[in-house]
Amino acid sequence: MKTRRHNTILLILCALFVLIVVTCRQETKETKLTQEQIDNQDSLVYAAMDKDHHYALQLVDSLEDLYPSNEAKINFYRAQIYNKMGQELSAELYYKKALSGDELYKERPSICYFAYDQLSTILTIKGDQQGSLANAIEGYALAKDDDTEAGQEWKAILLHDIGYCQMLLGRIAQAEKNFTQSYNTLKQLALRTNKYNHIFSWARVSYNILDAYISTERFEQAEKWVVASEEAIKTMIASPDCPKQTADEYQGSLNTHKAVVLVRTGKRAEAEKIYEEFLKSDHAKTSVGIFDNAEYLRNAERWEDLANMMPKLDSLATAWKMPKSMYYLKTYLVPIFTAYQKAGRKEQALSTAQRIVNAIDSVDRYEQNHNAAELAIIFEAQKKEAQQKK
Repeated sequence: MKTRRHNTILLILCALFVLIVVTCRQETKETKLTQEQIDNQDSLVYAAMDKDHHYALQLVDSLEDLYPSNEAKINFYRAQIYNKMGQELSAELYYKKALSGDELYKERPSICYFAYDQLSTILTIKGDQQGSLANAIEGYALAKDDDTEAGQEWKAILLHDIGYCQMLLGRIAQAEKNFTQSYNTLKQLALRTNKYNHIFSWARVSYNILDAYISTERFEQAEKWVVASEEAIKTMIASPDCPKQTADEYQGSLNTHKAVVLVRTGKRAEAEKIYEEFLKSDHAKTSVGIFDNAEYLRNAERWEDLANMMPKLDSLATAWKMPKSMYYLKTYLVPIFTAYQKAGRKEQALSTAQRIVNAIDSVDRYEQNHNAAELAIIFEAQKKEAQQKK
């Protein structure tokens, strides 16, 4: 039943796309899109993205054939799709391509700010804190004179991106200043307008700030951000516009983060109680929930339970077809090895260590290709800039 419904939705999307293509070809031969055409494209791509990532990529390929001049938006679409697929390094390259000129900013500044925010997040996860910081600063500089309501929101979001990088780089005072300013701006905007997009941004940023303190093991300082995050996320969940999946994910992730702070500040009984409630939730069964679960078990030093979870984490990486990159080694294989080692499972630890050794050649090749692709993006951006100056 689900498969039949799924195929029907895809057929409808295909029909809509063909109709729009025919209409666009009949109406104009120009490469510049009207706002209505842009909105139609966005609706189709995002609808496809929610149903089938591979179909969404095919749809974007067709759009590129029809409108080759709309390169920045096409690359933005691809970045979004790959990011949803869990292929962050591919997403990184396409975000960089999308931001290599000013086309995305000219079409809609808020989309450009969003791309900077997403790219900063990917670079942070990858471990490139200097690159992430430079990217966030560049996005913030572009948004700082934007006094629209959306501009205020994105300035605060990009400021929190800067703060996150600063926290990981040990620039604590600067990070805390930027976190406080970002949080207060978004809270005021959310409560003043009561618009869901602003409330969501307030909740997301407050959660990320809490995550920054946990990632740097500043657990006592994190306690006040647990309270701040609870206020923002509670407000978001109470909004009638909040999707159930979003509510479940944020509540579940907040609970595990709160449990981590409690267990690392010596309140194990309270932490375990919250963790047990988390296990009963629907969120605990999702891919994000599995990672949240593993994070708590690691901080609680429950190595045997963590080792039992490793096959699930491993299968997620396989299902997402993650490329053999340094990010893959650091984020997936090394934690699997550590869990088995800490649990005293020597054979599984040795087997994982062998996988790491075997993957090194593939990682080296992938990193070389990835770096070459980055250089090509830089070259193309410089070429465009030189042509514009003529």
